[in-house]
Amino acid sequence: MTNSWKLYTIALLLTLTGCASVEVGRDFNNHKFISAVQRGVTTQSEILQWLGEPASTGTQVETSGKQYTRWVYYFGTGKPPRFDDVHFKNLEVLFDDAKVVQGYQWSGGQ
Repeated sequence: MTNSWKLYTIALLLTLTGCASVEVGRDFNNHKFISAVQRGVTTQSEILQWLGEPASTGTQVETSGKQYTRWVYYFGTGKPPRFDDVHFKNLEVLFDDAKVVQGYQWSGGQ
C-alpha cells in the first residue's frame, strides 16, 4: 500500500468515525529522533530500539539507480468532523545495504 493510499484511508476513517477522537499509527518524537540519528552511523537496530517496527517498508530508487530500504512511521490524531484539530506526522528513514541510515525526512507535528 502506497503512502498516498494510506493517507486517503486514514482520512476516510477519520470521516467515518464521526465525533469520536481517533489515533492512527504510533506516536514518536521528531525532535528527539533528529537529535539522536547520525547519517552514516545509526543502524536499523538502533532505529528499532527507538521507534519500534515501522508501519511500512519499501525500496526507494534514486535517479542514479542507487537503491535504499525505506521505513515509514506515521501518527495521526484528531476529532472529526470539523478537522480543525487533526494532526498528522510522517517520518521516512532510508538505509543502505549495510543497514545504516543514509537519510531521512519528516513532515508535520512537533
